[in-house]
Amino acid sequence: MDRQAIIYLRVSTKRQADHGVSLDAQQQAARRWCEYRGYQIAQVYEERGVSGRKSANRPELQAALGALSSGDALVVYSLSRLARSTVDAGRILSRLEQLGADFVSVTENLDTTSSAGKLLFNIMAAVAQFESDQISERVSGAMGQCKASGRVYHNQPIYGYDVEGGQLVPNAAEQRVIRLMRRMHAPGPGSLSYQAIARKLTRDGVPTKRGGQRWYASTVRNILRNALHVPLPLK
Repeated sequence: MDRQAIIYLRVSTKRQADHGVSLDAQQQAARRWCEYRGYQIAQVYEERGVSGRKSANRPELQAALGALSSGDALVVYSLSRLARSTVDAGRILSRLEQLGADFVSVTENLDTTSSAGKLLFNIMAAVAQFESDQISERVSGAMGQCKASGRVYHNQPIYGYDVEGGQLVPNAAEQRVIRLMRRMHAPGPGSLSYQAIARKLTRDGVPTKRGGQRWYASTVRNILRNALHVPLPLK
């Protein structure tokens, strides 16, 4: 009988369900791994627009864990899709050990079938929490600067962020575009003007915050000058 795999997928914002590392992209990568390693996919669980901070708040993750048996493997696209807290990651690993099940992260080529894999799992979990905490600190600091200067942001999200529960949450796909803008505008040979960057984004079909296809130099300038657009670690 083939070994069984349970695939778990997650995106942290509703917008990321259609952009960035989408649920479909995660599932395709996980299925390729299962096929290559000879695992039969028993079930696929996905959570759309759910934070990875607390596993207890993710019913699909709990269902995935509940479906595992001894010898099965829990397969995810990356460790950050499973947990963004060292505590949560440790609890999940302990539960898998009790079940006699393995953990697999496709992009990090990580599994817990060996002691080295278990060590790497804990290291990666610590890095994931560090990046998540760093994002929170930068957003909080930037919002504090905005309040101190008299600028107030309401529930209308700015480029690079979505709004969840009245809080700004980084949008991974838009954060990557901001990084691209900064590289194109960096001082030195080949540096592009705001207008040139806007033309390139328009030509490449990169969507604006409202889903439009036309970029303007003023929009690029405002993004690159805004304190909230300091590059953040990718999720």
